[in-house]
Amino acid sequence: MKGHLVVLFSLCLAATCLDPVYAAVMLMTPCPFGCIQNDCYINVGCPLGRCQQGWCSRSGGNNMGMTCVRFCPLGEFCSGVVAGSFCLACGVNNCLRCVERYKCSSCKAGYTLSSNNARCISLRKKSTHEDIKIKLLLE
Repeated sequence: MKGHLVVLFSLCLAATCLDPVYAAVMLMTPCPFGCIQNDCYINVGCPLGRCQQGWCSRSGGNNMGMTCVRFCPLGEFCSGVVAGSFCLACGVNNCLRCVERYKCSSCKAGYTLSSNNARCISLRKKSTHEDIKIKLLLE
């Protein structure tokens, strides 16, 4: 399906308008896969919250507007499973995959998951005050 033009006319009613009548030209294109509607404005993509159930809205980047994805990228999670869900940043530091805002399912390399899945803990042993005292005595 090829894109088509839609010309929107609008009146400027504000007293400060320089040009009281203007036309905005918007190019329509087929919506991204997973979007509820068929036609979308180019550079806007699927309007936020208009993805089908099981899909999540997220920014497509490069002026593509919003896209619908089955899985959010690493470090993000899908806000729900109903239509209108969107990708959000994970709230757990160093989390690779989130299942909820503050619930991680796997951590970045060098980190391990806490027992309640709420934190990613460094695998590197941190020096304690006792370790530092012993090191100083041995030098």
